[in-house]
Amino acid sequence: MKKPTVDLSKCKLCMACVAVAPEVFKEVDESYIDVIERSEYPAEKVEEAINCCPSGCISWEDY
Repeated sequence: MKKPTVDLSKCKLCMACVAVAPEVFKEVDESYIDVIERSEYPAEKVEEAINCCPSGCISWEDY
C-alpha cells in the first residue's frame, strides 16, 4: 500500500494540493499541510496534486 507524504521543509503552503484533493490533504493551523488518514488514497487525485505542486514536495511512500 502507498500513502502520500509532504516534505514540510520544501512546502510553501501554496494550498494547491488542498484545492485539488481536499479528501487527502488539509492545512493545519495555517502552519503546514497534513495528509488525512485513510484506508486507501485516490491515486488519480494524489497524482494530480503531485503534478500541481510548484515545490515538488508531495510524493508516495510505502506503508
